[in-house]
Amino acid sequence: MLYENGAEEGKRLGIRVLNAEAVNIRLSGSVSTLQEEEITLKEKLKEKKRAAVLSGSCWSATAMVSAYSSTPDQTWGDPFTTRSSTRVHWGTMAVDPNVMPLWSDIHVPGYGWGVAEDIGGAVVGLHVDVWMPSRQDARNWGIRWLKIMVCPP
Repeated sequence: MLYENGAEEGKRLGIRVLNAEAVNIRLSGSVSTLQEEEITLKEKLKEKKRAAVLSGSCWSATAMVSAYSSTPDQTWGDPFTTRSSTRVHWGTMAVDPNVMPLWSDIHVPGYGWGVAEDIGGAVVGLHVDVWMPSRQDARNWGIRWLKIMVCPP
């Protein structure tokens, strides 16, 4: 449902409206609507991954899984920007693009699903480097040999 005047509705709700045309939506009376939309998007992503697994386009292998954080000595250049020009976040993974294409969905046991958005000089072959929020978290992860699932884009 649309409001005829998104700017006035934004003022009523205490929201600063920069573009009334873009924000011309009706909030259905609660913030939970946004949370429900986020859950819906997450469910759609899970369904996409399930469909890829069922279609047989995914493959599994035992890989070396290490971890890195956004510290200058563990990255090249800007420690917060990936090779794919995205900002690092939980789920960012560095891979060897000759083995796993960038933008592949990857499941790592103990870490969860992530996306191959980055590369690394020491990431060669069947090696995945998962992003962690701190250096200590990366150290605690260490190096593990795990059976991963890769779903190419």
